[in-house]
Amino acid sequence: MERPLGLVAALLLAVLSIAAAARADEVVPPLLQEQLSKAERILLAAPQEDVEVGPGKGFLVEIEAALRGSGNQGSRARILHSAEGKKTRYASGQKYVFLLVKGPGGRGWSSLGNDVLAVEKDRVTWLAAGEKQAEFPLLSLEELIERSLGTAASEIPRRESLPGRWLVCWSERGTDTVAWLVEFEPDASGKMAVKLIEGALESTLLRDSEVSNETVNLDFTANGMDFVFRGRLNDGRVRGAVIAGEQTAIPAWLVPTELRSLPKSKEPRPSTGHAEYLDALSAAAPLSGLQRLIRRFKDEPIVFDAYLAELSFAAAENVPDAQFREIAEGYITAAETWGPQLKLKAEVDVALALARAGKYSEMGLEYAQRAERSFTPESPPLWGKVVRRITGQLLIGAGRDEEGLEHLRKVRAESAFDPEITWILAQQALKHERQEEALEMMGELVVLPGLEAAILSVVGREYISRGEKPPAQIVPSRLVEKIWKVLKRPEGELIAYLDELYERKVAVLAESRRPPRGAGEGNRVVLCELFTGAQCPPCVAADVATTALESRYSRTEVIVLRYHQHIPGPDPLANPETQRRFDLYHGEGTPSLFINGRPLVGIGGLLPVAQDLYGRICAEIDPYLTEQIGISIELAAKARGDAVELRAEAGGLPSFPEAVRLRLALAEEKVAMPARNGIRMHHMIVRTLPGGPDGIAPRDGKLSFDGLAEIGKLRERIEAYLEDVEKESEEKFDRKPIDLRKLVLVGWLQNEETGEIIQSASVPVDGLVELDERAGRPRASPPANKPGGKKK
Repeated sequence: MERPLGLVAALLLAVLSIAAAARADEVVPPLLQEQLSKAERILLAAPQEDVEVGPGKGFLVEIEAALRGSGNQGSRARILHSAEGKKTRYASGQKYVFLLVKGPGGRGWSSLGNDVLAVEKDRVTWLAAGEKQAEFPLLSLEELIERSLGTAASEIPRRESLPGRWLVCWSERGTDTVAWLVEFEPDASGKMAVKLIEGALESTLLRDSEVSNETVNLDFTANGMDFVFRGRLNDGRVRGAVIAGEQTAIPAWLVPTELRSLPKSKEPRPSTGHAEYLDALSAAAPLSGLQRLIRRFKDEPIVFDAYLAELSFAAAENVPDAQFREIAEGYITAAETWGPQLKLKAEVDVALALARAGKYSEMGLEYAQRAERSFTPESPPLWGKVVRRITGQLLIGAGRDEEGLEHLRKVRAESAFDPEITWILAQQALKHERQEEALEMMGELVVLPGLEAAILSVVGREYISRGEKPPAQIVPSRLVEKIWKVLKRPEGELIAYLDELYERKVAVLAESRRPPRGAGEGNRVVLCELFTGAQCPPCVAADVATTALESRYSRTEVIVLRYHQHIPGPDPLANPETQRRFDLYHGEGTPSLFINGRPLVGIGGLLPVAQDLYGRICAEIDPYLTEQIGISIELAAKARGDAVELRAEAGGLPSFPEAVRLRLALAEEKVAMPARNGIRMHHMIVRTLPGGPDGIAPRDGKLSFDGLAEIGKLRERIEAYLEDVEKESEEKFDRKPIDLRKLVLVGWLQNEETGEIIQSASVPVDGLVELDERAGRPRASPPANKPGGKKK
């Protein structure tokens, strides 16, 4: 019977490890092994200058790695030559292994004996009295040292059974987070009851739980997002994974505690071994440093970061297949101790590293297939899309172009904004001289927010890591310009083409327009209010998703308004009234979305999140559209010169309650402005709130408004306001687009006590406002994105 591949690989890895340990004993001479056992500190370091030192004399070295004891990479150490030794020469820049003991009187560090251990190309030459005694791999020496040290003891306390209080923690990107405090207590039937005592995340709920003698399943909701912990008690430790939303799984564990509340400081702290991980990354030979770290901290979450880095360095150094496979199997074996989801993550990571390497394609297909077989219903759905994309990429790498392209096209249908799929398809189109197809694909990478930067971080990482600009042949924006010239298109029409492409690709999210409501199917109109910022990268998903709503629904069903804020930095589409509206909702950060006055949480994210967010928003909207209510709003708006005559009246009730307010907004239908976060076209931008942000109160039970919006004066006010913002922030806007000629009047009724929006309506302004052509000209290309933030 054929053995499963994973079992064979695990057995092979174990045999190789035992063999490597045996070789270390065999190749390092016993006399040197004895000296190693006496050394209190062992450094891999290089003298800063050529020196000839006599007994008791000191010299400076620069540390590359501390093999035993302390010492950070790049730091200096002073070494005293052994008092019993003879004069010895050391060459500047040459690496040596220094065996050290405490100096005279316990001060400083002195070399042990007179022997020299010189290191060249990861091999050690042992010299005694200037004569070569032996030569062996540096790795063998490191293994002997590591074996004498043993694995770093875990800082996590242990408990042999589950009853009691526990802290639920996770580790991500080198930091540990304490998320929840829970308590397990057996009930009368012996079943384990679970109580959530406190959560560090806002709006935390324990939705479900199942705890047996060995397994712990906890389902939390926080900030509108699901967090699922799956763990197992083994050897006094509960280890497992937290699956966050639909995108990721990270190592997590339970810490036994007697605390009755969470620690006062809820700030994440560095993971165990993180400092050593950073040292390894910056070392001259990072692979060796990462291998040392993995051996030292094999039971800690930092090994996930270490193995990911090791895969990347191994691919960059083009290591032999067998060495790459050894690293891959070590990662998968280590991950499996944290549960099946992290074992699957390791398999996905390995396949992804192989696909991005552009080599090892057959091996990559093998690991992609292993990952496919490991999926369970609880696995993050995003991983499935990643594996299917990787498979197509690897098929092309293996010379099976047509099969790979067909695979990628299917994946693209369900993952509209995956930059790597788009890049591969564009490259294939260029390869086969399909210029129109290549232009559209490359154009997507240019116009859709964040995609060009994302793909350059993959295909141009070699240049970026050296602080260099990627060459033009891998920069999508440069390639678009080149293809445009090849197609002999008018140079002045490229911007218009890219604007149209942006709108078309964003509308793809909507799939199809919702059929109009029939008579009696409902008449409630939904108002979506998005608070966003032109410098806010996490606002991208919400901006794109709400733009897609306008392709799915008519404005007799759903109206979207956007209120720009100066978050995280100055925004030329913001104004004092949009800020006041945010204040009325007690807004803190962007993006914030309110659907009929009710907040939808957890909407922040970059473009790849937009597809799922769009589905969530539609699920919130659709039930409202079936509601039949007897309340209506009649609106009229007509342009008169540089002003707009406005009229609004609510109907359906003989007398409106005092708590209800009529609110109005004049929104600019479309503003073309490439924002710093990548949003290119901005729809339904609120410019003013006629009647004021506080709304219009009933008068004798009636809700109505009759007035004039002086658009010419409004533009002057906005211009003056933005000039003040520039002076205060000491930052000039790239553009200040204030056209204000094509406007839409929106009205809604809102209950001040509950915040609910009862009914909404909109009407385009009849005619164009007569204004001059000034404003909105570009100053310069927008600089790089800035991070998102909170309200200032």
